[in-house]
Amino acid sequence: MDLVNDYKSEIRQKLLDDAVSGEAAVKATAEWYTRRGRELFVSGFEHETKLKLGKTLTDGHLVEMGFPDNIADYSSKAAWGNFYRANGMIFLREADEILTPTAANRLEAGHSPVVFWDNLRAILKPLFLDSVVLLEHWAVGAMQVPGVFGIGKNVWEEPVHLYHSALQCIYGNYSSFARRDNQSDTAITHLRVAIELRIRRGFGILGRLDMNRAVGSLMLSRILDALTPFQNQITFIVPLPHIIRIYSWSNLYMHAGLKLYTWSPLFALRYLAPFLVGGKAPNGDRSVFAGISASEQTIKDVQKAVEADVASDGSSLILMDAKDCDLVAP
Repeated sequence: MDLVNDYKSEIRQKLLDDAVSGEAAVKATAEWYTRRGRELFVSGFEHETKLKLGKTLTDGHLVEMGFPDNIADYSSKAAWGNFYRANGMIFLREADEILTPTAANRLEAGHSPVVFWDNLRAILKPLFLDSVVLLEHWAVGAMQVPGVFGIGKNVWEEPVHLYHSALQCIYGNYSSFARRDNQSDTAITHLRVAIELRIRRGFGILGRLDMNRAVGSLMLSRILDALTPFQNQITFIVPLPHIIRIYSWSNLYMHAGLKLYTWSPLFALRYLAPFLVGGKAPNGDRSVFAGISASEQTIKDVQKAVEADVASDGSSLILMDAKDCDLVAP
């Protein structure tokens, strides 16, 4: 416990003193994390859990181990040591991303607006606090011993946070029209919608019309099921099973308000970036649509498969022309 107590104490000293400016807090945290804090977390985590935080897991493995795709899976993972190992490694990767190289090197010293440093501290505070919450969750879930590390977290989202987050999206969080406090978990809603629209527009299947020509729901799972027979003809720049797992995890937030950790949406967005914002296409060009590659004929075949699925109840589809879909040719 001494290692973890030292780690908690030093987090308070670096990040939680509001009398210190955001710039000073971030730079002090970056120096501490590089010099001592990272190793202190690793040593404390490994000492308490007897789980190693080595560099042996790929990002794909971290998705599979660290992101539950339904409530039953969440319950199973909460009792499984490797769930905490994976999340400990994800925490380190996201902290490294922000602090190594240090934030002081990202913008020229003396030319960074106050809002940059304050916003960076606002995400670092819950990020590091959640690294201790992770240990508390391990003690409760894997060892059935609550209250060991003296920290807790509400893992259920409140609608009021979504309200304030929406105002921040419009006005920014340094405005008299919106609150300043960080609401990073609400980014999961953006991620979830982005995944769904990416697949719908990739295959040109935008929605369903019922027999009365009213717009009805078309679950994404029906499109994903229709893709199965054509998997050898479609290339996803990120493995489709990982896209589906992260999408399913995001649905836990959308439908039940279940959160994981501050680093979860950060890591998911970074991992899915090639799928969502593109990269190098098969022909060597760069394209925002390079995350999916398929021929026009394959798109038409997928659309026909979904049409056959919905036709039984008299529905039809709202479709894009295959040549206009948001993907690239093989």
